[in-house]
Amino acid sequence: MGFEKCLEVTLDIEKGYSNHSWDNGGETNFGITKASYPDLDIKELTLEDAKVIYYKDYWLSCSCDEMPLPLALHVFDLAVNSGQVYSKKVLQKALNVKDDGIIGPKTIEAINLCEDIGLVTDDIASERLELMINHEDWQIAKKGWKRRVNRISRRAGELQNY
Repeated sequence: MGFEKCLEVTLDIEKGYSNHSWDNGGETNFGITKASYPDLDIKELTLEDAKVIYYKDYWLSCSCDEMPLPLALHVFDLAVNSGQVYSKKVLQKALNVKDDGIIGPKTIEAINLCEDIGLVTDDIASERLELMINHEDWQIAKKGWKRRVNRISRRAGELQNY
């Protein structure tokens, strides 16, 4: 159930096919990029195929199935937007554990012992915005990127009780 809820939020942002010249990912469909999947026909990617990729390569890769939904949404969407390893490191930094990009027992324990997941998600959103502000394409994409961070934070709050 958590995956479906988080995927719904992300897909509401990652709507369909695009190929912006300024996007380092190149061709993109449902948020899946040619840069990440060079052997995939991005233009012909189906929603069902995108869901399989998201579940295996993003949701499970980031151990989102072991997190409360508000946190899982932040980690999952950041992985989609900026890469799995970066997302894991940002999570670990927010939890004050070794940021090695590997979600193992110590990271999961830190999540389970965390008394205020809201502070962790706030830290993730702040780090994410900082990355975007310092990105070379900030002036081109700032409106959409800020909207995305705000939307994820808002929707994560709505998922708190699921």
